[in-house]
Amino acid sequence: MNRWKSAALIIFCVLFVGVNLYLLLKEDSKAARVAYVEDWLRVKQDDITEKFDTKGVLKPLEEFSVYVDGDKQPIESFHVKKGDQVSPGTPLFTYSAEKLEDEKKGLEEEKTKLQGEIAAVQDHIRKLKSYQNSISVPTSKVDEEKEYTAEKISESQIEQEIYKQELAEDRLEKEAVKIDAQIAYLNQKINNLTVTSKVEGTVTELNQDLQSPVIKIASSDLGVEGLLTEVQRKKAEEGMRVVLYSPLYKKKLEGSIRTLHTYPANEPHVEKETVYPFTASLNEPDSELLAGAKLDVTVIVNEAKNVPVIPNRTLFKEDKKYYVYRLSDSGWLEKQRVNKGLTFAGKQEIQKGLKKKDLVAKDPMDVKVENVPVITPLHTSKIQMKELKGLSKKQTLQYVLMGMLER
Repeated sequence: MNRWKSAALIIFCVLFVGVNLYLLLKEDSKAARVAYVEDWLRVKQDDITEKFDTKGVLKPLEEFSVYVDGDKQPIESFHVKKGDQVSPGTPLFTYSAEKLEDEKKGLEEEKTKLQGEIAAVQDHIRKLKSYQNSISVPTSKVDEEKEYTAEKISESQIEQEIYKQELAEDRLEKEAVKIDAQIAYLNQKINNLTVTSKVEGTVTELNQDLQSPVIKIASSDLGVEGLLTEVQRKKAEEGMRVVLYSPLYKKKLEGSIRTLHTYPANEPHVEKETVYPFTASLNEPDSELLAGAKLDVTVIVNEAKNVPVIPNRTLFKEDKKYYVYRLSDSGWLEKQRVNKGLTFAGKQEIQKGLKKKDLVAKDPMDVKVENVPVITPLHTSKIQMKELKGLSKKQTLQYVLMGMLER
């Protein structure tokens, strides 16, 4: 029995060596054109997000300044203090009415004087008209003839005087109307001496010494303020999506870049890093977060979702075109041209040329030939011994011969 086993083993070894020598030495032998690829990677359907990180602080999105009207000084009283919450219509301060009241009093005195002058002119006109009527009534024919010439002269003068007085009355009445309009305007200003807030927010500054601005109001809408490096500033654009995270509150928020400054935050210096301010608005406010909260800011520069993705290292370039080595369905190694998409953090989007679950060579530098069958190493760690033990001697010999003689 032992002799039979020894003979079988010797025959097997001779057959194995002989067949392989034949395959190697045969003209146009396929054995000489088999590619050996050790590692393969499968194309995944994944997301690629190009982004960068910075820091930010939560601050009021806008600040509104209230200035003193030079024509209304001084301020009589303030109705708010620093830290007060205000809304549209909330009284902030009231100007003193003393100056306006004095001006109004002067106009009223001027109007009274005008009214006296108008009354005097009207009385004079009445007297002239009365006298005019009296000389127009004849007493007798003799008197009429005697006084004809004198009467004509007198009537003409009276008519001229009446006309002159009526012009004066009209002028004085127009002046009175003008003064009435000025008094009405002053009354309106006196009734509007209280300045109210036009926005909702918090009083952050109040200058009772009347320095401008006299009041500053920070809006209730909070946003993010931060700094970008030169490289980050070049990539950033207004409207880009940002993801915000508060380490203290363990919360994640989303927003977008609102403004990007073109001038550095600090005075440019050759030995100092140049940084540029930016602001971002929140998509939805969060009442728990307070102004001054520190945030981690992630700016999303670009993203591709649910696309074929491979590692960058699997690509190689020839004549300004990009390729990978792909394993075909028939087991052959093919050089496959691909169109690149978004690249970030070692991941490459493939827009054309590959699909999900395709196999590509992990390292294209290890591939020496193409358009040939592929062999890969036997990973013994993946062989299940219980499955091998279940094979009969006939099946074992069959699979060994298939492995030697295939192709």
